[in-house]
Amino acid sequence: MKPFLLLIVFISTLLVTLITTMPLAFALDRLNLKRLGVNWASSSGTVFSGELTGVTVGAQPIGRIRLGLQPIDILGGKLSYQLDWAGQPGSGRGMLMAGRSEIAVQDVNGIINVEHLVGLASEIRRVGGRASIQSGRITFRNSSCALASGRIDTDVLARAAASFGQTGGELTGNMACDGSMLLLPLEGASIDGDQFTARIRVGLAEPSTFESRVQTTNAELSALLSLRGFTREGDVFTYLRSAQLGGA
Repeated sequence: MKPFLLLIVFISTLLVTLITTMPLAFALDRLNLKRLGVNWASSSGTVFSGELTGVTVGAQPIGRIRLGLQPIDILGGKLSYQLDWAGQPGSGRGMLMAGRSEIAVQDVNGIINVEHLVGLASEIRRVGGRASIQSGRITFRNSSCALASGRIDTDVLARAAASFGQTGGELTGNMACDGSMLLLPLEGASIDGDQFTARIRVGLAEPSTFESRVQTTNAELSALLSLRGFTREGDVFTYLRSAQLGGA
């Protein structure tokens, strides 16, 4: 009986040692993150705590991500990590959860630097500014958006208006799913009553799109929008751009 107990202790100790020293990259490879377009240049640490550097999502650089495992979620068959990221495109914190066919982030709060978002038109990136995410929650299941919520605010409109002597407010909106795509709808208005809307659709397995609509009677603004590639119909100007973000 005693040898049997010693064998059990030995096997248990061996399993614990293997798990606690398992490289982070090995664990993440099991989640098929690269199939979703998530890649990294290097990794360090173990499955319990580690860091990824040179992280990209499709063509979008992210920077550095630190991960800390939440062991209790393993019992439910999912890996759950507390994460924080930092890089030129922005910084923030949240929770990452992944299963066999599902990946989700929740409790996301962060700041995004607009000038470093490669999917946006160069004219918008030149305006610069920031966007904030508050209490973000996004779930992709089989590469399709299954759930999304959280508030987004950005000062892009105020900065753009200031560039031609006007006063604009913030663009705000709440994340949602639009079919298989993640939808980021933003709305705002200038002090003179000009109406601005933007609809950003983010896809993992299909091209993401950016659509902007401006309604104005301001002659100076109208001339500027025409120069920036907007299509005009009466007092309404529209702009559409698509780009591949995630992996197929």
